[in-house]
Amino acid sequence: MRSTPTAWRWLALVISCCAALAAGASSTRAGEEGEADFERNIAPLLVKRCLECHNATEAAGELVLTSQATLAQGGASGPAILPDEPLESYFLERVLSGEMPPEKNGQPQPLPQDEIDRLVSWVSNGAPWPQGRELNLYEATSDVRGGLDWWSFQPVARPDIPDVETKDRVNNPIDALIL
Repeated sequence: MRSTPTAWRWLALVISCCAALAAGASSTRAGEEGEADFERNIAPLLVKRCLECHNATEAAGELVLTSQATLAQGGASGPAILPDEPLESYFLERVLSGEMPPEKNGQPQPLPQDEIDRLVSWVSNGAPWPQGRELNLYEATSDVRGGLDWWSFQPVARPDIPDVETKDRVNNPIDALIL
């Protein structure tokens, strides 16, 4: 079992408590409210930030974050979330230390504080996950779909034709785009 430094544990606890108080959330979310919270706050975040590397076909560190079962199973480093000590979880340790998500093209990809707060609150509440719910890269719950936001995966759209100063050289819209 991996443990986080004391400062990280306290920071996670303080953030979790503040987030819960600010949202007026109770520590036990169940039923439809818990499912709505997962669908609204956690599923899009996992799809956007984690599934590019932690999916069923490409499981970095042997960790798959597509279902409650695979989350509970963990990866090469052991369980991702510890049910009895959620704030000691390896999942949170990696997120709070800034190791996850990893650098991309040599650039750090730190999570915004509100996303960290959501993950800490979710894990501290036992990481509730709707029964039978599975995440995938192609989910519409995220504006950036796990690496599928590349230009080549975007729908084809007609571009705006730019105004050019030398209109005498423009015989068709392609000329304007080239100029």
